[in-house]
Amino acid sequence: MQQLAAGLAMIPVALASGNLTVHWSTRGVSAILYLITFVSIPTLALYKPVKDHVGTFVLGAGNGTGVMWAALSEVVVGLAGIGTAVVLFP
Repeated sequence: MQQLAAGLAMIPVALASGNLTVHWSTRGVSAILYLITFVSIPTLALYKPVKDHVGTFVLGAGNGTGVMWAALSEVVVGLAGIGTAVVLFP
């Protein structure tokens, strides 16, 4: 956890230095894609109008903006899962 915090703290310093040579390893790419898959956890809050008021939402009285964002985040999670599998495939 300390290494993650130290790495995140050094991002502004690395961006300001101008010498930006990034060497992407399989481990790093798969770690980033795996962390993106956790986007689905807050998505449950966006589905709240559908879960609470199923009848009114289906008949058209509900606001669909949150549901559209939730659906988009589910697509991102799916693509991140596929990307993680592809990167880790030998």
